[in-house]
Amino acid sequence: LKLREVNWGTHSIYIVNILAIVLLALTRKNFLRYANLYSLVFSLSMEFLLVLATTFLLIMGEVDLSIGSVFAFAGVFTGYLVANLELPIWVSIPITLCATGIIGFINGTLVVRLKANSLMITIGTMILFRGVADGLINYLGGITYPSEYRAIAGFKILNVHFMVFLMLATVIVLEYLLRNHAAFKKLFYI
Repeated sequence: LKLREVNWGTHSIYIVNILAIVLLALTRKNFLRYANLYSLVFSLSMEFLLVLATTFLLIMGEVDLSIGSVFAFAGVFTGYLVANLELPIWVSIPITLCATGIIGFINGTLVVRLKANSLMITIGTMILFRGVADGLINYLGGITYPSEYRAIAGFKILNVHFMVFLMLATVIVLEYLLRNHAAFKKLFYI
């Protein structure tokens, strides 16, 4: 195998990651410790689903700049439902999922059916829901959310956070579908 025959585009992400890990390992003495590596993986897993959704949009030639603001709104709105309206967490989460689903549906309808520019639509949504989230934060006044709400992020199986398992399972399933299912292969050719 000659260097000219290597498809660098296919392997570039691996090369960049390996170089970054080597550089950080050489310049930061605590980088390769288990606690640090686990912290990196756990932090990544908390934002993984957002990155995944954004990736699919980018592949299809669209963009959603509002995803961070809607994510912030979702957390604060759920906390508001639990802390101020005293709804159980198992009721608050589905209400929040419905509310954020409606936000996504409206954005999607404006972009797909009305042919509006996704960049402009999602900038507006970003500003709107960042303001709503900030308003809710000010209204809540620095309260501490109930322990059942805070425990969701800390849920562990075999001393590993559930979100890490969810991230790994999602990667495995999507990689399989990408390699073996025609609809997923076509995503890259849109």
